[in-house]
Amino acid sequence: MEQKGDYLLTVKENQPTLYAEIQRLDEAALAQEYTGASHCSTEERSHGRQELRACWVLTDLEQLQERVGWPGLQSVIVIVRDRTVGEQNSCEKHYYLSSRKMAAKKFLEAVWGHWGIENSLHWVLDVVFDEDGTRVRTDHGPDNFGLIRRMAISMLKAEESLGSIQVKRLKAGWDNGFMEKIVRDFKEN
Repeated sequence: MEQKGDYLLTVKENQPTLYAEIQRLDEAALAQEYTGASHCSTEERSHGRQELRACWVLTDLEQLQERVGWPGLQSVIVIVRDRTVGEQNSCEKHYYLSSRKMAAKKFLEAVWGHWGIENSLHWVLDVVFDEDGTRVRTDHGPDNFGLIRRMAISMLKAEESLGSIQVKRLKAGWDNGFMEKIVRDFKEN
């Protein structure tokens, strides 16, 4: 049975042909000052940080030969993120593919929402499991341990007693009965 979902996917440099084609498409659009492209930008200032996010949606994809590998491809999204914290500045450009045509504002909201989820999860993984300090670096070890950590976070979040994820993790390490309860309750849900 065919699914009817849409996609919004990041294009990274590990897809060199597609990435290079999108860069050329973006450069051509930039040379034309993104004429005809939907555009929006937002600026946020808080806690000594300033962040500008700009988004353009390209829908004329005739020059993109790799589009045949992406069923239903309708849009290439270009997002620039310029961030200043104190005296430090960073500027990043990200590319996305989507099977939808939407206004730039909608795409920027969707991507920004995903970044928030990713940043939140990464923060939890680093604080609770010290993921950034792990020494597992070979073969499938990093992926396997990452999966186990994410499963553990899901189980700890689902456990309904009071306390932070970190407190629940420590309690599960000290109390086998509590750890068994977390696994059993998660399995039943």
